[in-house]
Amino acid sequence: MGVLAIIYGDKVSAALGNLAANSISRGMGFALFTGGLIALLGITSHRALTLTVGMGITAFGLSLYGVGVILGLGLAGMVAGPIALIAAIATTRQVVTLAQITEVKGDR
Repeated sequence: MGVLAIIYGDKVSAALGNLAANSISRGMGFALFTGGLIALLGITSHRALTLTVGMGITAFGLSLYGVGVILGLGLAGMVAGPIALIAAIATTRQVVTLAQITEVKGDR
């Protein structure tokens, strides 16, 4: 979804299209794509700090999507929106945990 949101903007999401927030759609797509890519790089390189940064950026993208769906669709967005927000909260909590581990052990 990230790359498609960067390319198509509001056309990729009816909810965000209702807000007429083309730059938000592209920002969300950029955050999801970039965050996922950086997290994948952190996983493959075994670098906790890189993984943490990628997950943080991904959590931001999930937050944008969740809020956008709720605001753009109202009651109809109350399924997908909260799911994305809960995923963002869980990802943020994992980022905090990884940051604490990274600080204690040091990134290798």
